[in-house]
Amino acid sequence: MRTSMTRVRPASACACRQSLCLIEWWTLSFIIYPSLHVFTHVHCPLKTEHPIIYFIVCVSILWPVLTSVLSHRVLVLWTSVLLIGGWELLLVCVRYCHVPDCCDVRPCSILLIALQFSVMCQYRTSYYVHQTCHQYIQSGKIKKFKADPRTLGYRMMQAGQPGGGAAPNDIPPIQALYMAAASQLQSPITVSAKEEEDTDESLPPSGKDCYGNERQTLGDMARFFNNALLSDIKLRVGFECYSAHKLILVRSSEVFERMFSSEWTDPNKMEVELVEEPECCDVFEAFLKFLYSCHIVLTVENTLPILMLADKYNVSDLRLVCINFATKSIIPKLPLKDVFHVWYQYATKCYHHRLITSCIAALSPKADDIMSLPEWNMEWLALDVEQLTQFLKSSDLTIRNELTLFRALVKWIESPKHPERQSKQKELLQQFIQYIRFPMMTPEQLEYLEKHRVVEQNPEMFVPYLLQAYKFNAVSLEARSSNKDFASSRFLLRNYTDLRWDKRIVLSGYSHFGRLSEVMPRFSTRSSSYPHTSWDWELKIYPKGSSTNNEDFRVVLYSNVVLDLPRPMEYMISMVNNENVLVSVAGKKNFTKSRYTADSDLDKKVSVDELSSPNSRFLVNDNVVLQVMVKPLQ
Repeated sequence: MRTSMTRVRPASACACRQSLCLIEWWTLSFIIYPSLHVFTHVHCPLKTEHPIIYFIVCVSILWPVLTSVLSHRVLVLWTSVLLIGGWELLLVCVRYCHVPDCCDVRPCSILLIALQFSVMCQYRTSYYVHQTCHQYIQSGKIKKFKADPRTLGYRMMQAGQPGGGAAPNDIPPIQALYMAAASQLQSPITVSAKEEEDTDESLPPSGKDCYGNERQTLGDMARFFNNALLSDIKLRVGFECYSAHKLILVRSSEVFERMFSSEWTDPNKMEVELVEEPECCDVFEAFLKFLYSCHIVLTVENTLPILMLADKYNVSDLRLVCINFATKSIIPKLPLKDVFHVWYQYATKCYHHRLITSCIAALSPKADDIMSLPEWNMEWLALDVEQLTQFLKSSDLTIRNELTLFRALVKWIESPKHPERQSKQKELLQQFIQYIRFPMMTPEQLEYLEKHRVVEQNPEMFVPYLLQAYKFNAVSLEARSSNKDFASSRFLLRNYTDLRWDKRIVLSGYSHFGRLSEVMPRFSTRSSSYPHTSWDWELKIYPKGSSTNNEDFRVVLYSNVVLDLPRPMEYMISMVNNENVLVSVAGKKNFTKSRYTADSDLDKKVSVDELSSPNSRFLVNDNVVLQVMVKPLQ
């Protein structure tokens, strides 16, 4: 609803204001004119011998007049200086032009004053001053400055009212005109108290949903925490007893809802004892206060016990807060032993996927050490089935090669400290063999694996996987890119440290990249089958378009090796997630000293819109994962 605040003045007030305006201008002309005329037309020793005193006298004459018009003292001083100098210049012109003394230069004086104002005021203000002076010369009438919208706006601003209201009557119109802001273009008739928001026509028939201050409401509810006022239940935890309210507990937890139902306990029972772990008893007060206020202070020490309480009582909001804090502020900074023994153990038991991913991301750079070094031997062999499964499924592991992972799996199964595993060796192999990525092994490693005693003891289990791996290594990269059988999780690269024909590249934080941004990761591959020398490459990636006309995900392969002879190469670039290969493009290029780039066709298969869409299948935790394979053509 728009509110108009129009001020209507009576005719007598308008006439009075017009008369005051007229008197001010006449005073300005008739007082300044004779006072300056005396010092300019009559020979005065004071003017010639003491110019500084002459200047002070002139300013003292002008001061009371200008003070009644202008409020700022600095403005009065500068106006006086400009008026004196301008008047002297005008009289020089009059003398040289032989103008008779009887000529009235008063209108010219007012024009000169207007020019002085135009130097200090904005161009719009000088326009109104000139307009008024010309009207005075022609008709002797003065336009009412008060009606100007900027004058009206300034008066309202001085009154302390943003949109209007009663204006002070002691502000001279010339002062108001000078001080009015040029950007105030409000109508002089109707002044809105605030901008228009919703009108009656835009309201739906059913009304509009309006909400109060939720944070303030939760803060007010916190005063009922452990407060006997209106308390209808007491919770005894360890040696502490808390006054609680069933409504608050039931609202936050389904477990409390079942606990206080008639099927579980006596509804008239006024005290309930909760059995908790000792570390959970210490943080139960903070847990209970969160149910009232939705606020908690988390630290490295109390996050896990509070998460255990949130899981036990199924408080999903608190669970999410704890997991977010742990994944961002605790797990990346903890020693690996603590991550392994504490957080990874709990995450796999409760199957918190985000915690599992965060723990594996922290452990992955040391995966080779965890599987092979004696100091980690006890931790590796102590993994349970679920923990080992999550470890083998990860593509983030940093290991030498896939054969190293297979050997670590066999060591875990044949551990002498766990004889129950040896009795179930075949079942365990059947369960874990699907997570070993045989196609990522080289032909030499596959040949070694065929002669391994575990493979020889279970040929029917390993032969299908070995045949598929041999086929994958035998076909060209172009054939791999078009074969749908090569798209499962077994064909995903890990972070292998051996020098290979391929490389896994992760583009982190895709949503934070700007338009036309550029990323240039560098990597190395083998340059030949023998000797095992490296070839340096650079991948120029445009995550959100390479130009204003191209808004696709563009990838260009650069060779960083200066070649003496041409080298024909084939390449394949794939975009993958945690489950399978999504899209692949392949090509051939004869790399030379002057032709060292290969533009892939990945932009024809993946668009920026697909990558930026919510829950995009091309993103893994806001990361883009690419696989690059480069091999020489025979």
